[in-house]
Amino acid sequence: SPFIYYGEEIGMKSKGSLDQNKRLHMNWSAADAQGICDDPEGADDDVVQTMAPADEQIGDEGSLYSFYKKALRIRNENPEIARGTIGVVDPLTDGDMAVITKTWNGGVVLIAYNTGEDEVKADLGKAGYGEAELIATLAAANDAGTDAVALNDGILTLPGRSITYLRFDQGDGSFDQVEQAGDDQGDGSFDQLEQREQSDQLERIDQVDQKNRPLDPT
Repeated sequence: SPFIYYGEEIGMKSKGSLDQNKRLHMNWSAADAQGICDDPEGADDDVVQTMAPADEQIGDEGSLYSFYKKALRIRNENPEIARGTIGVVDPLTDGDMAVITKTWNGGVVLIAYNTGEDEVKADLGKAGYGEAELIATLAAANDAGTDAVALNDGILTLPGRSITYLRFDQGDGSFDQVEQAGDDQGDGSFDQLEQREQSDQLERIDQVDQKNRPLDPT
């Protein structure tokens, strides 16, 4: 599950262990400084942000911001990722390749990682997951990208520095159970939970935005 500390979603830098340096003004824009707050008193004044500001990254599909946004969407669409019990698929975990499972409410999501620079292949069938279905992929910007990911006859091909998500149906109706996850009582409880989480996230974002972009007192 993605864990985001202030500014990481756009690659903001800090410096040393000084707390003030971890609370520098949000890098909203290089062209429009209106409403951007000052750095905390005592922060170093030589911290240079090398990645593009937020307003440039938002419209760039290859930006770090877009990468985080996609990662969050994948997590929200697949509740096993955040809520599931983790397991390691030992036959497929070696060197730069690692595969784990997240199991929740009868559903199983496999997450395959290639942390190296070169393409790797994994035979999902030898670990009992030959029927898994590809559902999403994350790849580092400027790499081969998601188009290079392939799943043919249980053989998964991953480009360098990529993560792939697969869903596995255990043959006991678990896939359908996941589709109805949290709604066992017929009251839409899972949907309500997701809506509350999204509402809370938007409210926190709005609060931060208002704090960092105060209205012009004039």
